Amino acid sequence: MMAFVGMLFFTTRRWPETSWPVKVGGSFFWAFVILLVDRIVVATYRPFESIGRRLLQVAARIALAGVVSALIALPFCLDLYSASIQRFYRELFDLQAESLRIKYENERQAILDRDQKAQGDLDARLHQIRENHPESETLEGLVERRIRQWKEDPMGWTPFFDGFRARIS
Repeated sequence: MMAFVGMLFFTTRRWPETSWPVKVGGSFFWAFVILLVDRIVVATYRPFESIGRRLLQVAARIALAGVVSALIALPFCLDLYSASIQRFYRELFDLQAESLRIKYENERQAILDRDQKAQGDLDARLHQIRENHPESETLEGLVERRIRQWKEDPMGWTPFFDGFRARIS
């Protein structure tokens, strides 16, 4: 009876959309399995055996009763502690998410620091190039330098397809 009520309670709470005949049938089946196991345990007890065999039979029956009671109580326990179980896993998930967030932020900061150092190196190199070659500062500076070179040596330059001139080597 206890197995039937426990399984009916569990199936009702676990699968509320399932039809009642399926829930009742599954609960009857579960109760039948528990009843058969208990009948096997009772039927295998032999009071006329030696004390060692009887103790072994009693120990086996107690172990089986423990397993059966755990199987009967499991649906109740899962339902009773479902909020605590969900809270535990939620907290575990939040801790893992927080550690991943911290790891992400640390890696992101390391990449930003590395990029900032690289950007500083590039800026220093660009400043050095601009000091050594002031005309290469902009496209206009490049065009002006090419025009000056053309004015100094017009025969060494030839028209290019887009109006610019290129040196023939």
